[in-house]
Amino acid sequence: MRLSRHLALMSIVAGTFTTGSAQAHNRREPKLEFIGRYQPPDVAFDEGVSEIVAYDEDNEELYVVNARAALVEVLSIADPANPVSVDVIDVAAFGGIANSVAVKDGIVAIAVEAFVKQDPGQIIFFDTDRNFLSSVQVGALPDNVVFSPDGRYAVAACEGEPNDDYTNDPEGSVAIVDLNRGAHRPSVAIADFRGWNNRPLPSSVRVYGPGSTVAQDFEPEYCAVSPDSKTAYVTLQENNAIATVDLKRGKVTDVEGLGFKNHKRPGNGIDASDRD
Repeated sequence: MRLSRHLALMSIVAGTFTTGSAQAHNRREPKLEFIGRYQPPDVAFDEGVSEIVAYDEDNEELYVVNARAALVEVLSIADPANPVSVDVIDVAAFGGIANSVAVKDGIVAIAVEAFVKQDPGQIIFFDTDRNFLSSVQVGALPDNVVFSPDGRYAVAACEGEPNDDYTNDPEGSVAIVDLNRGAHRPSVAIADFRGWNNRPLPSSVRVYGPGSTVAQDFEPEYCAVSPDSKTAYVTLQENNAIATVDLKRGKVTDVEGLGFKNHKRPGNGIDASDRD
């Protein structure tokens, strides 16, 4: 499941810090200032397009996923008040839609889902001159890709989302792409959740897909990598859980539930309906 889109509008903000009354509490409060925006041409304001943004600080460029196509647009923000489109990376030959993009040390990684969303997807690598380097096959519906801080790994959350009637429910997984030999010669390991199919889970972990195994029901959504580049933490959004992944071993080592929240408590109520 996708997170909310940006309505075809990307805003660039600058952060400054002020003290004021917060100084007494040793706090620094951010102050956001609107600078500029870019809207793709020929796209209505209420249509979702710009979703994931990655910044290349060496070239002062943004890589922006087009959520409706297998495209990543490149914007120059040398003048942040006036973002300018300078290039487009078309990955349509590799799949149906570009879901995520990351940039580090001159390398661009793009997560692309298959034409049939339940089929294996791809992570595509380019350099920041937009030259194609390589591609690797990963799990179904790669929905997020990030680089490890040391640049050795590109880690992708492969959601494995089922079709509407659950007749095709691929396993969720985490793809670990090793770039130790360079982005032109990557190797990939797939960390799956099959070891949890017959293992007791924390009570707050949700498994609800009709006829699905735990591995099929787990749907990785987003990755974060530890500062030492050894461990990834991956949200299992629909399952109310976090998975821990050993990057060197290419293995999921733990699944922790995120517990429960009592919305009857004062100040904790929610309106769960979207029909009013």
